[in-house]
Amino acid sequence: MKTVLFSFAWALFALTYLQGCGDESRETKRSKDEKARQEQVAQQKAKRDEIVLALKKAYNADDTWDQGLRVSTWTVDLQDRILGRPIVSSGLLVDVWLGQGGKHYLHLVKGSIVGPHFDFF
Repeated sequence: MKTVLFSFAWALFALTYLQGCGDESRETKRSKDEKARQEQVAQQKAKRDEIVLALKKAYNADDTWDQGLRVSTWTVDLQDRILGRPIVSSGLLVDVWLGQGGKHYLHLVKGSIVGPHFDFF
């Protein structure tokens, strides 16, 4: 009887230990996945920043036009900032369509959760 109880206690201890090790490896994997995701986001941001910088230099474009604006609609302040000079920025391409005369039109969105949101057509 003692042998059976001892074997049962040992098996229970072993299972508990293995379960703990499994949790640790899951946590390690989760941590590695998060780190890899953060590195990928950083690489994408660096690539986007590089493209914006190249466009800024090539066209003498303004990439600061949206800084300091806390509005959600087109305003005279924004209009004054972007008239007379090209602007450059990153954004989300929402739609592309073919208009009259074979011209392509784009719908771009610039914005974030906490900052201003702009739709460009």
